[in-house]
Amino acid sequence: MNTIVLGTNHNNTLGLVWSLGMAGHIVYLLLYDNSTNFVCKSRYISKTIVIRRNSNVIELLKNVASELGEKPVVFVSNDVDATLLNDHYQELIDCCYFEGGRCDGSINQYRNKDTGNQLALKCGFILPKTLVVNSSQELDFSSFQYPILVKANNSVHGGKAAMKKCDTQQDSEWFINSLPEEYFPIQVQEFIEKDYEIMLLGCSLYGGNRVFCPVANKKIRQYPKYVGLGSWSESVEVAGNSELEQLAQYVSQYMREIEYTGNFSAEFLYSKGKYYFLEVNLRNDGTSWLSTCSGFNLPDMVCRSFVDNDVSDKGCSFRKMNYMNILEDIQFVRDKSVKLGQWLKQFNRHTCYSHYNKQDKIPFWYYVISILLHKTTKH
Repeated sequence: MNTIVLGTNHNNTLGLVWSLGMAGHIVYLLLYDNSTNFVCKSRYISKTIVIRRNSNVIELLKNVASELGEKPVVFVSNDVDATLLNDHYQELIDCCYFEGGRCDGSINQYRNKDTGNQLALKCGFILPKTLVVNSSQELDFSSFQYPILVKANNSVHGGKAAMKKCDTQQDSEWFINSLPEEYFPIQVQEFIEKDYEIMLLGCSLYGGNRVFCPVANKKIRQYPKYVGLGSWSESVEVAGNSELEQLAQYVSQYMREIEYTGNFSAEFLYSKGKYYFLEVNLRNDGTSWLSTCSGFNLPDMVCRSFVDNDVSDKGCSFRKMNYMNILEDIQFVRDKSVKLGQWLKQFNRHTCYSHYNKQDKIPFWYYVISILLHKTTKH
């Protein structure tokens, strides 16, 4: 089947290429240009078109799709492009399949965390105490105890740059006042000392009528601590775990409510016997490659759902895997919080990697070289 992956030079884009290519799909890559361009080195890509951020992406997608003959499935790896495609649903629906809602803009309101939180409460999730701050003038956090967590309210604006654990009122006021105006509104949330974070990796098919959450990604190490991405984690089978199965039921209700079709991840914080809802990402998650390695290829399931009315996970079987973002996780060895011997054992044991695939090694070496060159030029 023809597929188009629209994305940046990021492990999320690369994981999509791997999942689709290894399932036998033909992959065309629309790649935003930058200094690295390592993703396009994958052996699973049939053709790469390098584009710029000011390109007319919608017209480009329509042109590429028309040249393929067979209606392709389009996947994106970031919230900006996911928002763009959903805003142009009617314009694109006749020429390609893609993830999103069932009309123009129907999903995009749920990329606003406050809107998503209200629906999450309705579906049964427990949430941390949260306040939406509309401007840097609204800094009354007297109802909170420090520390607090400041984070973006919309996944399109700010992202990790708008996230910080603040230990004092002075710290929070300084950080919030330093944020650009376009990052607002933001969220202030009670800081819960977690045992760990975990996310359900899944796909919602036929507008939420069939939802699969077969694999959870349990984060063991994050770099940087508290606000960083998972650098070392393990896959957990949802089936047979009553608590995760309950969360998966809530997620299924969430997807039905918004009539979403596509890959997703649902993030939770676990503390003192409770799972606290953090957010739902309505696109492919950067760690969905872990689900593929654990036996459930979610992008392939989405592809098949567009042409096959009988999609199931029959024939899939769970195998426990670990996930490592190598260049991030090795920082724990450098600061001596993880011993080198322990790290090397984890590196070699049932592990899939964010940028490295033994069946497709070249992108990793281009990625490493680009990092080394960047550090050299900085000095």
